[in-house]
Amino acid sequence: MKNVTTKVLIVDDAQSQRTLCSLFLSARCGCQCLEASCTREALRILKTSQVDLIISDIVRGDSQTISGSFFSKLRCFFDNWLYTLRFGAMDDGITFYRYLKSCKKYRSIPVIIISGNADTFSDFCQEVLGFGDCAMTKPFDIFCLKKIVETLQTTGKLHEP
Repeated sequence: MKNVTTKVLIVDDAQSQRTLCSLFLSARCGCQCLEASCTREALRILKTSQVDLIISDIVRGDSQTISGSFFSKLRCFFDNWLYTLRFGAMDDGITFYRYLKSCKKYRSIPVIIISGNADTFSDFCQEVLGFGDCAMTKPFDIFCLKKIVETLQTTGKLHEP
């Protein structure tokens, strides 16, 4: 991935978290950042853009409060409702992660999982690490995130070989 702009998809229901990550990674790592406030937006982006890295919060309020315009909130609400009807499960970051890793098309995209909920994080962490992905707790060290992204940019992997 050397000399190529790394395209990062940031999925978080908190606008402030998305903006912080996006601004930092753009300025410090030269990344092109795409943002999604819910899983459905993320899936729409993945259908039209090839990304090199996904940063996703695992506990999101996808069906609760979503930042953005009224129409963005409305679209996410209906997308989540349809998803729940189709799959019979509440949509969240864990479901999104498992979907990514089950799809041949997305399986190879590295994922950094971020969580502010210690219980959910510890239960899910082993699964994430098993795929060679990373997991961080909130509040996370932005410079640690920078090091992980730089490692990805130079080696193509999230961890040093």
